[in-house]
Amino acid sequence: MTKLDRTDARLLLALCDAPRATGVQLAAMLNLARNTVQARLARWDQEKV
Repeated sequence: MTKLDRTDARLLLALCDAPRATGVQLAAMLNLARNTVQARLARWDQEKV
């Protein structure tokens, strides 16, 4: 089972609010680096979250 940290939870909520947002848009919404968002989304995909 994958554990989600606070940043993961924020990203998940942002995706619920704006499911069609790009990685760049999500990063701007959450004040995160684009690479951080992309890495987390890739990890979720790999871990089948």
